[in-house]
Amino acid sequence: MPLEPVTLRRLGNITSAVVGIAHIECPAEPCDHSEIRVEALLSPLVAHTGSDGRFRLEVTPGVHTLRFGRDRYRSRDVADVAVGEGELVRLEDVLEEEVIVLEGRPGRVAGSVALPPGFDTAERRRTIDLAVHAPGAELDAEEPPVPLAAGRPDDRGGFTLGPLPAARYEVVISALGFARVVIPIELPVGEVVQLGRVLMAPDALNTFVEGEARLEGVADGGHGGTRVEVGGSPLFAITVSDGSFRVPALPGAVDLLPPWIRDLHAAARLVGER
Repeated sequence: MPLEPVTLRRLGNITSAVVGIAHIECPAEPCDHSEIRVEALLSPLVAHTGSDGRFRLEVTPGVHTLRFGRDRYRSRDVADVAVGEGELVRLEDVLEEEVIVLEGRPGRVAGSVALPPGFDTAERRRTIDLAVHAPGAELDAEEPPVPLAAGRPDDRGGFTLGPLPAARYEVVISALGFARVVIPIELPVGEVVQLGRVLMAPDALNTFVEGEARLEGVADGGHGGTRVEVGGSPLFAITVSDGSFRVPALPGAVDLLPPWIRDLHAAARLVGER
């Protein structure tokens, strides 16, 4: 099917224009508001703001929709801007709004977290708490603040938190029995801050499992030398001559190895507190 012929019209001398101010969303001045693109849709007419956000867009007479945009910011359209022949239109008079403000796109925080050898299992990694707080949040208060974003790592320890507006934050990584990690960050507009691999360290252990593991058929005083391990960790103790042991353990449920110590002979109890 043949196409209808299209007649191209030269714009000629443009004597009309729209002027105004456009800014990016800025948490603290001064900000560089340059390079905001201002275009009249359905036309090749484009202008860019200066560092103070001011622009002048030359347009043909008629009714235009103006689009404002900049990388990592949400674009904004202003419709029904009527411009007469040779007229200079101030956008603030059309909108009753002195400045067009572009909202920044949200960003995210990503990384991975690992536990020391002997503790680092998929099951234990899934118990790690990840949170994003405002700087200086009172994490140990009686009623801790609600995090701005929260989550847990996947089986391999990877995580992504957000979306979050551009600002300064503290990323808090915590797990029962491990020292809390607090990482200050500054999150730029529309970007992902990569924390890399965060290795957690055991907290000072003041929780123990105590008990006795006696050997059947062995006289008193001959029950020493049995190794008692805490499953899923490198922690262990050796029984003394009466069969008693005291092994450090992370708070929570523990598995004592070998199984017969746990199931048959051990009168074990968790003592101490964090």
